[in-house]
Amino acid sequence: MQKLSKSVVSLAAVLLTLTSCVSMSDDPYIQSFGNDEVTEAFDNTSKNKQLSYLGRYLVDADTRREIVANAYEKEFLESWSSADYGNLTAMLTDLAVGDLGSALGSDLGAIVSVGSMLLGAASSSDYDVIGQAWLPEQFDGTKIDSSAAAHSAFSQFVDNQMADMAEQFGYTVRCLSTCAQRSKVFEFVQDGEISNDKPHGYEPKKFVAMVNIPAEFEAIEENDILPIMIGQPIRWKLPPYYTLKLGFYTQVKRDEQGEVIVDSKQAEGYTIEYVSARRDLLNVPFGRMLMQAFHNTPYTIHGSDDLYPSQLFFNGNAYTFFDGSDPMIIEKKVTQQYQD
Repeated sequence: MQKLSKSVVSLAAVLLTLTSCVSMSDDPYIQSFGNDEVTEAFDNTSKNKQLSYLGRYLVDADTRREIVANAYEKEFLESWSSADYGNLTAMLTDLAVGDLGSALGSDLGAIVSVGSMLLGAASSSDYDVIGQAWLPEQFDGTKIDSSAAAHSAFSQFVDNQMADMAEQFGYTVRCLSTCAQRSKVFEFVQDGEISNDKPHGYEPKKFVAMVNIPAEFEAIEENDILPIMIGQPIRWKLPPYYTLKLGFYTQVKRDEQGEVIVDSKQAEGYTIEYVSARRDLLNVPFGRMLMQAFHNTPYTIHGSDDLYPSQLFFNGNAYTFFDGSDPMIIEKKVTQQYQD
């Protein structure tokens, strides 16, 4: 009930703001608010344990401890470790004799204080949003042997994902301003005439994507079970929990020539580039489709408890989840982000 109340209040506030000048019946963005996703039952216990572990920072500390304990069960680990990724065999041996090492200890540790959300949004003490990325030692033919190399490889990965999304949805895309490795602003412009008669409703002529990586890639510890959970030989990761910040926005601030105004501010070790925007596309089906398309990979994840229902995006799929006391947090699989 608390979650429902929060969502209703949040939606009411958004609608009040957005309808100050435009009638709801005239605004395709507002009309699309009620176009909810289509779901199906999700009964895969093993997959639920995997996804719950990857999304564990979306729930409270007590539930997170139970999720981690479930993930470190030897039988569960063996069911996921279909390939030998070097240290995984040794790690499973350690687990079998009860030596969980530092990885389990760090996962069961105290809650880390939350920094500000992307572009100065309100902070979240209960981990309402997560975003993370990880990379193997060899990625697209390039050996990753340092944090700097990981950032370089992931930067190219982000560019490629944006280009693929543009092609998929019928847009052209360009990276604005300096387009640095850890902070990027992309502008998408739709090819041809825009139409809001599509089943998912609102689809803007132009929108921006903003990426911000406020942390350094770090090497995976030898007994980290993350490679098993992902099913890939992961060697580098952004630390949890919200270190890959990604959003899609429209009605952005532009100059007299109609160009997007990109602002910047200095952060520790890099410069954050961002834009001022009025509308978050994740509130409507098109934005959720974009988020799912970007995360069509085992190397990134995004989860948001600010959506209603809450959604987790991973490896091309989307799932609804519940941030209660059940360590199996996935409720349903999303088959379509809108109603026909």
